[in-house]
Amino acid sequence: MAKTVIYIALLVFVYFFSLVSSYNYDSDFGRDINDISKITSGDMTLLGPKLSFGGIHAGPYYYYLFTPAILFFKNHPESMLYLNASIFVVIFLIIYKIFGLLPSLYLSTLPL
Repeated sequence: MAKTVIYIALLVFVYFFSLVSSYNYDSDFGRDINDISKITSGDMTLLGPKLSFGGIHAGPYYYYLFTPAILFFKNHPESMLYLNASIFVVIFLIIYKIFGLLPSLYLSTLPL
């Protein structure tokens, strides 16, 4: 049990340490923040972010996943980063419960 708490604390530290300062804010992120801001003001959409090939749009689940975080943190773009890191920690916990420690550590470090 104590080993698990240490691993979780280490994982949280790795994911959240200098998260905001190490992120590269690119034009896609700005577009996503703009579209999510439109959703928070009441302009709902069924189109998600535009993909880089063929003019195809992804589903809107990405926008609607991050909309509550943007609302809760009063339109701070960093809230998307923290929610994304929190999702990875929750995925670690789920994989840990199902498969054990080693697979969860391996799979949780893949996004890094």
